[in-house]
Amino acid sequence: MRALRVGSAAPSPLQHPARSRDARSGARRLALSLALTLALGACAFDQPPGKTGAAGNSEATLRLAERTEEAGDYTTALKLYQDLQAVEPTRLEVLLGLGRSFAGLQMQSRAEQAFRAALTQAPGNRDALYGLGKALYHQDRLAEAEATFRQTLQADPKFLPAYSALGASLDRQSKHKEAQKAYQDGLALDPTNLALLNNFGLSLALSGDYDRAIALLKELVNDPHATPRIRQNLALAYGLSGNFEAAAAIAAIDLPEGQVAGNVDFYRMAMESLR
Repeated sequence: MRALRVGSAAPSPLQHPARSRDARSGARRLALSLALTLALGACAFDQPPGKTGAAGNSEATLRLAERTEEAGDYTTALKLYQDLQAVEPTRLEVLLGLGRSFAGLQMQSRAEQAFRAALTQAPGNRDALYGLGKALYHQDRLAEAEATFRQTLQADPKFLPAYSALGASLDRQSKHKEAQKAYQDGLALDPTNLALLNNFGLSLALSGDYDRAIALLKELVNDPHATPRIRQNLALAYGLSGNFEAAAAIAAIDLPEGQVAGNVDFYRMAMESLR
C-alpha cells in the first residue's frame, strides 16, 4: 500500500483505515507525522563573546567550525567541535555547536546529551533549550519537547521559532486548539512569518477546519518565498476536504505523477477514516 511522500521525505507505512475512534486518531497521527514540520532552517544563534585570553588557535577553530556548520557540512563541523571540546570541555559555544552538529547528522540522542551539558553550564540558556526541544521532538518524546519549548519561550518570549516548534509538538499530540494558540501568539509578534502561517494552516486542516486552512494556504503559495512544503500542505488540506482534483493539481507542481497518485490515495483513505 502506498504512503504519502512529500518532496524527498522517506515514505511511512500506511495503516488500513477503520471507522473507529482508534482509526480516526491513527489517521490524524499519520497525517501529522508525514506533513507537520518544524521551522528547522539555520537560525541566527546569539553566541556569547569568546573568552578573553583563549588560545588564538582555539578561537580560529571555533570560527571555522561555525562557518562549516552554517555551510551544512555537519560532519566536518562536528570533528572541529570535538577537537575544541578536548581543550575546553565546558565552553558553552562548543557544547551548542556539538548539539547542532549532532542534530544536523540526525544523531538526536547525542544532540540531546550535548544540549543538556550546555544547560548544565548555562541554566535557562535559550539556544540550549531550543536545541534540546528539537532533539526530543525528533525522538518522538513530544510531551517533553512541549515542556522544553515552553521553557524556551520563558527564557525569550520573542523567539519566534519556539512558537512554531511548540505548536508542532502540540499538533502531533492532537492538541490542535493549543497548537493554534501557540502559532497565533507568535504571529502577534510577526504577522507575516511564513513558517508560523504555514504550520497554522496545516493545524487548521488537521483539526477539520478545511475552509480556513485552504484560504490561508492558498494565499501563502503565492508568496515569493513559498516552498514545496507549503504547496503540499495545501494539497493535503484539499485532499482531506474531499477535493481530490484540486489536491492532485497542487501536488503535481512538485511531485512526479506516481507520487501524486499515491498522495491522492492517502487523502481518500484518511478522509474516510476521519468521518
